[in-house]
Amino acid sequence: MLWKIAISAWVTRALFKSIPRNIADDEILVRAILSPYHLKKNKLSPQAFASPPERDEVSVNRGRYVACWLAKAYAKRWVQLPADVPPKMYTGLALISARAIRRLGSEVVDTREEYMGHADLKHGLVRSRGEALAPDLRKKYDERLKQMAAEATYLKDQAPHQIPFIPIND
Repeated sequence: MLWKIAISAWVTRALFKSIPRNIADDEILVRAILSPYHLKKNKLSPQAFASPPERDEVSVNRGRYVACWLAKAYAKRWVQLPADVPPKMYTGLALISARAIRRLGSEVVDTREEYMGHADLKHGLVRSRGEALAPDLRKKYDERLKQMAAEATYLKDQAPHQIPFIPIND
């Protein structure tokens, strides 16, 4: 909870203004990428944009307001789970525009209740744990996630254990 307050304070103080609730199409959204769940053969997997069971939300940061190093720090503190089997480890960030998300049929919603600069991708469906989606829904959902992964830019962090975000240039 203290981390969320600190991020909100940092973001609003750094900007000296409030963040609009409306997310413009040209905003870049930043998604923390965790191995092995979000990568397949060192490339972004469609699962990077899949919502967890029982929820219709995929956490992202609004890149215009949350610096990459701050998105990384939050992911390392609250999202990665090194004790899991297999370990869920931060490896980098994926960038995608709000316009691309909307064009592909999903929504982008400001969720500042989490912390300032936070947003959620909403796909319009909730998967039940342990139950398969209807085949027609599954096909549309999988194709949408595949297109999101193809449109996003994955920036592998060359120093994932340090605070500064240092992307590897390919």
